[in-house]
Amino acid sequence: MELSLKSIQNKENWKGYHLPEYDPVKIAENTAERPQWMHFGSGNIFRIFPAVICQRLIEQGEMDTGIVCCEGYDDEIITKCFRPYDNLTIGVTLNPDGKLDKEIVASMADSLTMLHDREQVEGVMKEPSLQMVSFTITEKGYSLRNADHELVPAVAADMEAGPKDCKTFMAQLTAMCIERGRACKKPLSLVSMDNCSHNGEKLQAAVMEIAKAWLDKGKISQDDYEYLEKQIAFPWSMIDKITPLIRFGETIKAYMASKDREASELKLIPLVQAGWLRYLIGVNDAGEAFEISPDPLLPAMKERLAGMELGKPVDREQLRPVLSDTTIFGVDLYECGLADKVIGYFEEMMAEPGAVRKTLEKYVG
Repeated sequence: MELSLKSIQNKENWKGYHLPEYDPVKIAENTAERPQWMHFGSGNIFRIFPAVICQRLIEQGEMDTGIVCCEGYDDEIITKCFRPYDNLTIGVTLNPDGKLDKEIVASMADSLTMLHDREQVEGVMKEPSLQMVSFTITEKGYSLRNADHELVPAVAADMEAGPKDCKTFMAQLTAMCIERGRACKKPLSLVSMDNCSHNGEKLQAAVMEIAKAWLDKGKISQDDYEYLEKQIAFPWSMIDKITPLIRFGETIKAYMASKDREASELKLIPLVQAGWLRYLIGVNDAGEAFEISPDPLLPAMKERLAGMELGKPVDREQLRPVLSDTTIFGVDLYECGLADKVIGYFEEMMAEPGAVRKTLEKYVG
């Protein structure tokens, strides 16, 4: 079954899928004429959250334009995952009861890369109709410095050279904002949607540090700098990393309060909870160590899970303080009857390299 604008015209091809309740071609035409939203970082988070939100807004009549999605780094997402399928994607939501909601998402009106389509991206940035540029480029995408807090050489070179022909993405973004100011002077919101503390502040700090270097070297004017200060907004949009687990707690509570359901019947929520514990071990499925994302609970969790290693037996009692912590899960998993299930899944994921994939294939398919 081919994913294309032509194929989704035949609803029989897509039984069980929610199809766009609008004309994607018309939305793309509107977007080309007056773009309102551009996004950098076209990975999974973008496709299942911002893109779906935009689709809902279009279906509700709140918007009549889509998203111009861009890649500042990896052009293959655009050239291999978007364009061959008419900028369509499939969104799948796993519900707490195990049911899957599937839909075709068509809100990506255009797909561009800084590598091949830079002039077009710059053109969109100058459009007076543009209201928001959003980002899911990971926390590292906003960093100008290495682990030793020294400017990355490429960033330092861009700061020295000025706005023309920048090589690093943050410098390219700053230059495009300055050109927007010169072209139309209209305000714009740069919205980080990455799940990191003070995300908007990190984006603002990067943009303004580059701009200040250019100002000090006479590469841009005071008016250019003041446009960034006064007309570009950097709102914070961070979602607390622990929030999803707490939300699962509300679902568990609903099952506990029900006369017809038992929380112990849940299968996928405890699988996610076990997956979170497995993530905190800091070793990927191939047995290689990786850096765990910053989290307020991380120090305490590392202490509670200390000594647990891939391929070694799990100390079930060591997990008790974690699984009974209502500040993490919203409920005591022992009281609701899910602790043994979580531990069982966790033991399977910890058995050997490759065990996470095997466990997911076993229970999810």
